[in-house]
Amino acid sequence: MELGTGVSELDKRLGLVWEKYAAGQKTAVDEIYDDIMPFCLKVCSRVSGKFVNPYDDEASIARLAILEAMARYEPDRGSILLFLAQVVKSRVLDHKRREKRWYSLPFSLLKQVENPVDRQADEDLLEILNDMDRKQEIENLQLILADYEISFADLVTNSPKHRKTREETRRIALLLAQTEELKQDLREKKMLPVKQLIELGRFKRKTLERYRKYIIASAIILAGDFPHLQTFVLSREGMEEPPSSLKL
Repeated sequence: MELGTGVSELDKRLGLVWEKYAAGQKTAVDEIYDDIMPFCLKVCSRVSGKFVNPYDDEASIARLAILEAMARYEPDRGSILLFLAQVVKSRVLDHKRREKRWYSLPFSLLKQVENPVDRQADEDLLEILNDMDRKQEIENLQLILADYEISFADLVTNSPKHRKTREETRRIALLLAQTEELKQDLREKKMLPVKQLIELGRFKRKTLERYRKYIIASAIILAGDFPHLQTFVLSREGMEEPPSSLKL
């Protein structure tokens, strides 16, 4: 199954499944297995430093880790999704250590090298979560923009190239996103309210018309649930170049 569920939703769903599991419904894991395995495989890949497919040993380890996480999780541990990631990470690292069991390392040396590795692994796990969120935001944005007959290809070809123009289009998008009347007009008519924007912000008609699609997309991002993309839009350079994900 394609990984399309946002991190927060996946975390919530996994929490609900855990509640059933904790109540004795051990087969409840089946309800979310197809959605959770791609996430676990991504964790395995990051920890192993290689691509892990469903037929690798690490995938089998991840399957067992899911059951271990369900059995060991407690609400005071925080996010169940991150807890699952930590269990998968630990079990994959255990597997890697067993593979290298013919090396005789003093325990003290092993302890010294574990902490930096673990910190980096944790950072990688957080990066995975952020990456999943970014992908979901991009998928959601694509669906919304389709209603405005705007494609990612349009954003690439119609984005402003000069810094001054980028700053102006950003100001326009901010005004559009923060003004309820303009925002509602955009949603209902699926058109840029050029006349109102000129009156409110004294923007140039030429800029509004030339970068219409780009401004609409920026306003939708700023007004919606797109925290990762919002950071990009509000960057100092003001969307100097669309993210590489939008070029695909």
